[in-house]
Amino acid sequence: MGKSRIAHRDRILDLARQGHPPREISEMLGLGGKTVSDLLSRERRKGADIPFFKTGPTAGRTRFVILDPPDGLRDALIPHAEARGITVSELAGALLQTAVAHDDLVDAILDDGGEDD
Repeated sequence: MGKSRIAHRDRILDLARQGHPPREISEMLGLGGKTVSDLLSRERRKGADIPFFKTGPTAGRTRFVILDPPDGLRDALIPHAEARGITVSELAGALLQTAVAHDDLVDAILDDGGEDD
């Protein structure tokens, strides 16, 4: 990665951590919105602490980042995430939040002899 790209990457990350959404960052730096969003997504997947911004069709949703999904999970969820216009991590988080946390189905889903035998 060239010095210019590294400088842009560092500046994008700094601005995002300061609370600037991708659209503002792209305008401030004269970059494409997709370029900024893609970089932020990639860095989040690597574990970077970058806030999510409430903009676009997913505004107001609780978001999760799954850093190391089990083998095959990501591939199995890709078509379902794409159909909804969200990331695999967002879909996995929505599934966890809805099925497990809200409906208290942890023991039913795991069926591992836990609390509700």
